[in-house]
Amino acid sequence: MTIQEAVERLADFIKSLPDFRVYEQHEIGTYDHIGAAIADAVLQAQRDYYGVVVPRTTRIIKRWPHAKTVSAVLECLKSVSASDFLDWSDNPGSSNYLAHRVRRFVEILMLFCRVLNMDLLQFHYRCGDAPQAASFRT
Repeated sequence: MTIQEAVERLADFIKSLPDFRVYEQHEIGTYDHIGAAIADAVLQAQRDYYGVVVPRTTRIIKRWPHAKTVSAVLECLKSVSASDFLDWSDNPGSSNYLAHRVRRFVEILMLFCRVLNMDLLQFHYRCGDAPQAASFRT
């Protein structure tokens, strides 16, 4: 099987899922805002997109319009917790992966730091915690 065939097969499978929907462009346009884009990605699973995700991403864009880059989001996280940034609280006692959206938001930022060769210790410092993923403020 070629890569193209595998991609088409995966796309067909996803389209066949009973609760799969394609959302058209967000009402406020394209994000051009990494904080809102990551928030959208981590909050949307099994949630009412327009009732839960859109209000939060709109709030992020309005409250932190300058947080368009990874480094700008990290700067925001010096003064506000990731939980406050997302307006979301994790359920630490849950084993369900959907209960840990704030943690996932932070982990995605960490991944971007690695990909962009940013200093992870600087990232941890900017989040205001010790250099361990588990210690991020949520």
